[in-house]
Amino acid sequence: SSMEEVLIIGTEDNTTISVNNKTNADIKINKGDYFTLDKSSFQNDAIYLLGNKNFYVYQFFGAGTTPYKAFSSGGMILVPPLDCYFSRNIENIAYPNEIYSNEFKTKLNVITKKTALIQLNGNPLSSTILPNTIVGNDEWVYYIIPNIEGKINSISSTKGMYVQLIGGNTSVGYGASYSGFSKEPEIVISADKTCIPGAELSIDEVFDFYHW
Repeated sequence: SSMEEVLIIGTEDNTTISVNNKTNADIKINKGDYFTLDKSSFQNDAIYLLGNKNFYVYQFFGAGTTPYKAFSSGGMILVPPLDCYFSRNIENIAYPNEIYSNEFKTKLNVITKKTALIQLNGNPLSSTILPNTIVGNDEWVYYIIPNIEGKINSISSTKGMYVQLIGGNTSVGYGASYSGFSKEPEIVISADKTCIPGAELSIDEVFDFYHW
């Protein structure tokens, strides 16, 4: 739609950003500056941004092919940077296609590592849902899961993942992000107060394995 745009906001001076991993920087902004990319910058329905400094990214979306329908159903989502420390499990997304007594069309976008295996409610994704490549980054892919309804008990991945919900119709638009920002690795050691040999080492889900 005409609302499919990306808003980039600078947080530091002399920030350079390449779009879809082009050799030369496409965008140069300073702190507080902003820049928008329209749908012509999408390749394979995605945009890959790489900068030399931190910056914010918001995605605008809307339903319908006419400006009136697009803007009346518009929404905006803050997009986190790709990070292998994303959560691997998201639980309890209750009835994402419903607001009060109204039902809407919805889809889930799942971004994860190319080698990851995705499960929805404990089951592998349908064979018709295939990974889509991200131009400029061959380590990550994204899946589009259409027509999400009912209660989602869990979405899991064998690697870190970012999940985005988009829903609406020609009059209403909404979205949500799950596992938004990275989870820093943490090692927890608990021990019996009187006996160090009783120490127990535990790690959180962002690690693939540990060696003692």
